[in-house]
Formats: sequence, structure tokens, C-alpha cells
Amino acid sequence: MANYYIQTVLDGRFLSFEYLPPSRPPESKIVAGTKEAEFYIKQNEDGTYTVDATMNLSGRLISYGPGTQNWDIRFRPTHDAFTIEEVNLSYAWTTPVAGADPQILVQPFSGGSEQDLPKSVLFKLIPA
Repeated sequence: MANYYIQTVLDGRFLSFEYLPPSRPPESKIVAGTKEAEFYIKQNEDGTYTVDATMNLSGRLISYGPGTQNWDIRFRPTHDAFTIEEVNLSYAWTTPVAGADPQILVQPFSGGSEQDLPKSVLFKLIPA
């Protein structure tokens, strides 16, 4: 597919990588902040997506060298934004509240009606 900047709808921060102390294989947190990073988003044959080797680790979004996880990226026209959800599970990328650790969370998500979606689960995908 292509490279994108990912921006939170909640507060307009961009997602980037925050590298953790040397680890094998390399691992980094995905955080919301002022620095933007390009994320490579690829559509898989089954209709799911891979987002730059991201994965859920105990409710927190990380980028992990050899690991990857597939995601459902759903356009939400009411909000002109996307949700990024775990495949076949009820979890979605979630923006933390201001003042908290800026790492993107992967939290329970029921979907519900599109009008009632909280801004914390909505993201903009901006071509890089």
C-alpha cells in the first residue's frame, strides 16, 4: 500500500516510535506526541492490514522487529476518520488521555453505533 502519518482525532497528536533500551529483537513503543513518523500500511490477501510490525502487548501498542499482527482498519464516514481494531477481537487502538503515558493503548472496544464512537478510538491516516 503506502506510507502514512497517523494522527489522533482526540487531540491531534501524531504517532511515532519511542525506542526502548537495547533489546533483541528491537522493540519500540508507539506514542502520541508532536513528532510524526511514517507507518507503512499494507493490505493483506484476507482484507486485513499490517501496520509497520505493530502488535498488542498486554494492552499497549508496540512495534516489534520480527513480530506483526493483522488489524481491521475501518473508515468511519460520520467522523471522516478510521478505527484500527484487532481482527476477530473486541479491542481497538486508543489514544491515552492528556497527561498520561503517551503510549497508544489497545483497549476493549464494542463498536456500537458510529455516532457514539469516542474520539479516543478515531485516527486520521494522512498520506506521507
